Amino acid sequence: MKTFGGLFKESLKEYGDKFIPILKIFVVSYLFIAFLGAIMLLLFIPIFWLGEIVNLFTFRGNFSDLIKNSLGQGEGFFSIYGLLFLIIFLVILLVIVFAQASYFYIALSKKKNPLLREIFNNAKKYFWKYIALSIVLSFFLFFLYLALIIPGIIFSVYWIFAFYILISENKGIMDSLRRSKEIVKGRWWKVFGFLALMVLIIFGTSFILAFIPFIGQIFSSLVITPFAILFFKNFYIEMKNLKISKRKK
Repeated sequence: MKTFGGLFKESLKEYGDKFIPILKIFVVSYLFIAFLGAIMLLLFIPIFWLGEIVNLFTFRGNFSDLIKNSLGQGEGFFSIYGLLFLIIFLVILLVIVFAQASYFYIALSKKKNPLLREIFNNAKKYFWKYIALSIVLSFFLFFLYLALIIPGIIFSVYWIFAFYILISENKGIMDSLRRSKEIVKGRWWKVFGFLALMVLIIFGTSFILAFIPFIGQIFSSLVITPFAILFFKNFYIEMKNLKISKRKK
């Protein structure tokens, strides 16, 4: 069984080997999100203020009626703006999830530099299953954590490899959860220890980077997330191989 340090070094080396495809996914997703953000800032907000200025100069009536009319139009605009904002927010969320699914494929791929088209095709193949597993997992864990927290912690560890199984073994959602539990069973405390160490490293690094607004956010998306995915992928393979060798004995 490899140590935490051994898996960490192995994952760090693999991150270096696969940095180019990781960077490609980061740049594409980041540019797309920035583009959507620019649309919100450069289109919707100026339209609102332009409408208010036009209303101010074209309105005929007393000042109190102007205020009422302005507020009424503002409410209508904000309801449309809120809907558009919600749509863009959901699209951004889907882009982030798609990027994560792409990172999972890169981590599981045996190629050091898979083509962008290959990454997209494979991420698209598992995208909706990935979202479905995310929803089911969040739903289960929400109620488990609600039940005195301890059950939530227990099953968070049991289901830690579910996404890797979903993609690498092409399992269904419930099968992925069951398979992950099967792999972790008998070594729960080992997995919990590795998970706790990685969470401490991630939170510690993220806390420090929070004081560097722009660079910190980029580092988190480009380094921390894909590295964590690589680390737990290598841990998953290690645990899977141990389970197989135990069965053979």
